[in-house]
Amino acid sequence: FKRRRHLCRRLLQFLSMAPADDSDEEEERKSDAEDEAPEAGAVAAAAEEAEEEEPPLVDEEGWMNMMDGKIRKRTLKEGKGGCPEMKQDVRCSVEIRLEDPSKESGEGELLMRWPEMRYRIGEGEAVPVLELCLRHMKEGEEAELFGASNMAWGPAGLRAARAGEQAIPPDADVRLRVTLVELLGISGSSQPSWNDLIQEVTWRKTNGNDYYKRQEYHKSLRSYAAGIELFTDTGMEPPEYIEEGDRERVRAMALNIVADCGANLAAAHLELGNAVAAKASAEAALEIRPEHMKCLYRLAKASLTLDDFDGCEDALKKGFALDAENAALLQVQADLKHKNVVYQARSKKMAGKVFGGLEYPDLMAERIAEKERRKKEEEEEDRWINWVKQAFFSWFDAKVAALLAVAAVLLMVALLLMPKRHWPVILMMFVMCVPAAIGLYTGSKEEDAKEKRTGHHKKKTS
Repeated sequence: FKRRRHLCRRLLQFLSMAPADDSDEEEERKSDAEDEAPEAGAVAAAAEEAEEEEPPLVDEEGWMNMMDGKIRKRTLKEGKGGCPEMKQDVRCSVEIRLEDPSKESGEGELLMRWPEMRYRIGEGEAVPVLELCLRHMKEGEEAELFGASNMAWGPAGLRAARAGEQAIPPDADVRLRVTLVELLGISGSSQPSWNDLIQEVTWRKTNGNDYYKRQEYHKSLRSYAAGIELFTDTGMEPPEYIEEGDRERVRAMALNIVADCGANLAAAHLELGNAVAAKASAEAALEIRPEHMKCLYRLAKASLTLDDFDGCEDALKKGFALDAENAALLQVQADLKHKNVVYQARSKKMAGKVFGGLEYPDLMAERIAEKERRKKEEEEEDRWINWVKQAFFSWFDAKVAALLAVAAVLLMVALLLMPKRHWPVILMMFVMCVPAAIGLYTGSKEEDAKEKRTGHHKKKTS
């Protein structure tokens, strides 16, 4: 624009045959200087800001103030090379202690030791004190860190998950000793190899399992999901450079790890109360490996939570086909039976409340007849003659009656045939023998009835 303006002025001067005015050139130089002034001023201002920006302050004890005293770092051993960049993976070891102002060193008892952890800078997987200081460390560097509670594990604290660990209490200031072991590749900078994918999904699964044990379920979800997403673009087929004899083994390894991540993702969703997402995760993992037992168990559990009884039974059937004595599946099966009984009872009760008072035309006559029959039965039971009949037939026995009849006939025959002097003896024998015979018969009858009841009970129990 400035060049075109200058040429236009020269052209006008030439057309008017007027000599160029030095004052005009002076004005152009001033205008050009004014146009360039803002750019130069911006550069100068940036330089002044760069001079004013000071590195983090280091006190007499070597502590570097990283964030208003809430995060501090002190180098114990110098590293080499540069600091990690965003999205770059790092391997480190971490020791965690509580801040103890009563001690001269300020360090409390050792609570946790993580020999090897892998993080990706910028993902926020590490707590702020660890994330920020890792970004300012070099490979091989050892450093001591201080983190205020809100820059560490905050009001939730951290549960112990490994042998020998102690939980980090809520709202605790911490001291960390960190060694940056290795700087790894930068995510997205190049196409990862098959081995890189396997290593990363294994790392994601390991971190996710650790978070799950510590009940940091949201972090475990992110780790498992990141592991599964690694193979969404590349697929499960190994690259061509892997030999034909190893391809099936390598593919099976990838399938197993990804299916494990899917099963664990479903478990984390269940812990967070999201049964719908848990069911979807388990079903997706079963598409990769249909015989994965943990996926079948979590699919059955999620289906049961959603009252999908058919889906739960189908998952249990497939699981029992693989392991008929699986304790976890047996527990889900017992819960399914109990829930099914409760559901049917509630449905029956609800149906009675909703439809119990309705009188359908085709059922009205049957209900009236049933009421009349019950009314007659109640009236018959109230009569005294029925009570007499019931009392008589409760103890009457046809065989006993026949025995009494035969005894009476024999008594009459004996009295007719025998002389009168023998009658007292005959009557005494009748009075003694007949009741004894009836008692023996009744007792044997009760014993038979008792044996029948016992045998029926044993058969029913077996």
